[in-house]
Amino acid sequence: MTTKDFGSRDLNLTQFVNMSGQLTKCVLVGACLLLVSGCAVFKPTSSVLHKPSCDLSPVLALRLPDPINTLAAVPRDKSFVENGTNVGEGIRNVEGLKEFFSLKRGEVEYRFELYFNAAAAVHLYEAEKHDPFAEKNYPVFREDVADGRSGWVCYTEQPRSDPEGGSHPMNYYISRAYFRLHNAFIRVTVQDDKPQNDKLTNAVKDLARMLDGALSAKQ
Repeated sequence: MTTKDFGSRDLNLTQFVNMSGQLTKCVLVGACLLLVSGCAVFKPTSSVLHKPSCDLSPVLALRLPDPINTLAAVPRDKSFVENGTNVGEGIRNVEGLKEFFSLKRGEVEYRFELYFNAAAAVHLYEAEKHDPFAEKNYPVFREDVADGRSGWVCYTEQPRSDPEGGSHPMNYYISRAYFRLHNAFIRVTVQDDKPQNDKLTNAVKDLARMLDGALSAKQ
């Protein structure tokens, strides 16, 4: 006589159902974690962009010598390259820079790079314009060209906090303008508490006055 243990079979089925339920719960919990994780990963981290209203004409309208021999009369806070030599190192600059220096006035920063030839300045100008990081965070809004001189103004950048901080827009704005004046390349960066470009427009006017005063002297 063979006795079949149906009770044991019922127990196995019950265990199987319980295990299936636990597995389903695990899958659901995992899916929820993925969704939450995905929300954290895919929060926007690129900057908020605002249209600028900066006028570049004060600088582009300047009649400058071609080539520019020196910017020695332009005020500065710190010099990195003088007469083709890296300051503090005493060695020749390998990038073709003749002069490289910076000037900071409050929330405005200027960076001046003078090259021995215009080709090097053109190369840097184009490289900066198409830089992948810049194209994502502060792309070109408008470019103006005038007889060997060119410049562009970027979208005004409102940076975001880091993802752990929630990627919320910060409460400050960064405006930028770039110029290629024959063999010189100049950056202007301004931080402001509003998206309007008054400070950048004024900074460009100040730059025009500095260059006009410095280059009206004998080259």
